[in-house]
Amino acid sequence: MWFTPVTEKPVLDSNALMQKVMNIINVVAISNDVSIQFIENLMMNVFKPNDDDERVTEVPRTILTACRQIVDCLVETVLRLDGTNANEKLLSCLLMLHLFAKIKPEFVVHHAITIQPYLSLKCQTQDDNQIICSIARTLEIIVPIMKHPSQIFLSTLEEDLVKLMMQQDPSVVNSCISCLSTIVNNLTRNFTLIRDCFKKYYTFLTSYKEISNTIQSTTEEMKQLQATFRRSLFIVGLLVRFFDFTNKEVISDLPDNIKNDVFNIFIYYLNNELYSKHYTLKAIGFFCIRHYELMLGTELKVFYRKYLKEDNVPILIVQVLNNLESYLQDVKRIIIEQDREWSKSSKKISLKEMGDVKAGMASTIVPYLICMSSEEDKTMSSIADINLQEINKVYPEFISMKAQYGIELSYKLQCIIKPNADIIRGFRIKTGEPLPLAINGFLYSILRTKQQRRALLLSMLKQFEEHVKTSLPKMLYLADNIAYFPYQIQDEPLFVIHHIDIILSFTGANLLQTFKDALTPVNSSDQENNNAMKNENDDEDDNENEENLLKRLPENLETLQQSQTPFQGCLLLLVLKKHLKTLYGLNDAKITQYSPSNTKKIFEKSFNKKTDIKFNPKVTLQKLKHGFPQIRFDIEARKSLVSEYLQFKTLLMNLDTDDNEDSIECNVPRIRELIAEKEQVVQESRENEGQDRKLNIVMNKGRCKKKRKTL
Repeated sequence: MWFTPVTEKPVLDSNALMQKVMNIINVVAISNDVSIQFIENLMMNVFKPNDDDERVTEVPRTILTACRQIVDCLVETVLRLDGTNANEKLLSCLLMLHLFAKIKPEFVVHHAITIQPYLSLKCQTQDDNQIICSIARTLEIIVPIMKHPSQIFLSTLEEDLVKLMMQQDPSVVNSCISCLSTIVNNLTRNFTLIRDCFKKYYTFLTSYKEISNTIQSTTEEMKQLQATFRRSLFIVGLLVRFFDFTNKEVISDLPDNIKNDVFNIFIYYLNNELYSKHYTLKAIGFFCIRHYELMLGTELKVFYRKYLKEDNVPILIVQVLNNLESYLQDVKRIIIEQDREWSKSSKKISLKEMGDVKAGMASTIVPYLICMSSEEDKTMSSIADINLQEINKVYPEFISMKAQYGIELSYKLQCIIKPNADIIRGFRIKTGEPLPLAINGFLYSILRTKQQRRALLLSMLKQFEEHVKTSLPKMLYLADNIAYFPYQIQDEPLFVIHHIDIILSFTGANLLQTFKDALTPVNSSDQENNNAMKNENDDEDDNENEENLLKRLPENLETLQQSQTPFQGCLLLLVLKKHLKTLYGLNDAKITQYSPSNTKKIFEKSFNKKTDIKFNPKVTLQKLKHGFPQIRFDIEARKSLVSEYLQFKTLLMNLDTDDNEDSIECNVPRIRELIAEKEQVVQESRENEGQDRKLNIVMNKGRCKKKRKTL
């Protein structure tokens, strides 16, 4: 309806046009920022079809006519509302004009002289401030494309913007300096005006050091000075952001190192001005958008990390995050502009002469998207999910290769956002779902091939091996995810169980042997008794009881006590195996029959998953709740160590005939039946590692195909 033109012949149907424009104004008036973004996306789709579409089509003439009519009517409405108290409708008109300027500036450019006088509007309410901001942002877009704007118009515009910069609220100041930079940098080159403004506020910042020490902070004079100080920080930061103070034409008689001087004075106030740290951080954020190399320097990184860890000052944490977000948004804007320029010139550039050194860099963002996808805030996780899906469509190898690192970052994120939690779990309970959901379940769901899913599961299970030395809380997080991943066919949980058996057969046996090797030799009073004991020890298992083991424990128990974490990891795998068997209805016969190398599709069947089975590793949770005791050598510590060893040994060796939940709730196949699988596991591991070496080749081929298609 919006983009259907109103009849113009024999005369324009002004009533119908006005009714349509008023409907648009009313929609904008009740819209929030998100809704405005939806309107902008709608207009973008109308005027700018998908760049990937090879069919280049022009915008229909009827749509262009309708938009021209709407813009002209919006300007007439602005003039009609002038002098009334209908600021809300006036703001809606100007917001729509700004949207049209962003999408199709040609429609608005000849109205620049009409809307420029509204910069002198007296600001008394928040709506007034938004009106000024909308006008400034609109002029920033359309003035550079005006044909031969008069010098008087440009001078008046500069004067109005500088006045607003000196008097109005921060949001207005930001919009005005941004508009001023576009006009000065691209049209007037009036850098003298910029230097004068800069000197005024920079001089105040340098002198404020001495002034603040001579006047009491409670006086009215000091309060006024503090207000000026905060405005000076804000304006100097914005001026350095929008103007290049390393360019000789800009700095002229200013010192050549003025950029570093500004940064140093910001750092000084960050250290010494307690009541203005928030404003100083804002100024530094503006400064570092242009001079990002200083943001990556040691000095500022120390400040940022310090503030991010200070839980008692949330306003500083938010400002640091805003600074980082502003920098990334500006980088995104630059990339979009570069892509737009590339689309215009790509047909004239030879691929051989491009020298593209950024090939392969896109994969570095994948682990952080996986981490963001685990965020409980849907606003954040949905954006990450969409980006992961888009990347997976083009380069599925990226997701598979970076999946394990992404899960590690997810675990770190959960530890950060839940600092007071005793235990970090790898699942999330969702209302209406019968079972908990794995925190990294979306990552698993977008891995479409069997090889990719197996690679992820195998990399997670390897974290339970003894030599990796994974902490028990992290192993619990991984086990939770594996327990609740959205498996689709029987092959997936069977693959997990199969490799749990292999890990237990080797890691468990190694742990038992390590414990035995640490024991002291058996003492005997004479050679005859020694020979008798040697004969009896042909079967060591018969002589390993608590009393004998206590006698053979070494004086220093540190090595043995450090093996408690791998013990707990194996017990956790035992519970995980039992959980998967019960949840998916898998029996021992099917587990014994299964082999990952089997090419038959007998295990690629769906299953009926039970809804009342929860993963509950009681022993692990209790151990984490009470924590590992400090290393000590008293009799209680010795008894506890021997008891855990005997329990673990019994479970590992005898549970193939014991399916009692209280005895750790699972069983393990005999070790001898699994040794033959070792070579196969090693081979699979080598194949997975080989994917990393293939990644750059695959990606570069993809980029070249895309660019050849463009050329």
